[in-house]
This record gives sequence, C-alpha cells and structure tokens, in this order.
Amino acid sequence: MRYWYLDLVVQHGEYEFHCKSVHSQKNEFDAEEYASDFYGMPDENYGDGCYLFNCGAVAVQVYEVKEITKAEYEVLKKYIG
Repeated sequence: MRYWYLDLVVQHGEYEFHCKSVHSQKNEFDAEEYASDFYGMPDENYGDGCYLFNCGAVAVQVYEVKEITKAEYEVLKKYIG
C-alpha cells in the first residue's frame, strides 16, 4: 500500500482556500484526475491543470501532492482525513 498527501487550491469567486486530504492505494495516485472530478465533471480544462466548475465560478488546481509514510498517513488521517 502507498500513501499520499494532497493539497488542492480551490478558488470560488473572490475566495481561495486549500483543501487538504490523505489517500491510500496500491498504485500511483493521480492527483490531476482527483482534481478534475472534485466537483463532478469540469466545465472546462485549460490543459494547465486548472479545472473549472459551475460555469466557471469554481476553479480547482493541484497545489501539492507527495508520497508519505504509513506513520505520517495515520497521523494526518486523524486531522485532515
């Protein structure tokens, strides 16, 4: 099993925030695929990793993704699941 930390930047109108999560799976984690389905199917994809939803009102991009240890995963899962 492999463990991943993901930080997405979500822009909603004037507001920007980070959505952090941890994931476990057997193979490589595809952060772009996860971001592209964050609010369902994107309205547009500019090809630069920016996915637009709700008629362009919400933009989602991968800010950081990295593989972490099982111990790190267990601790982070308690706080950011």
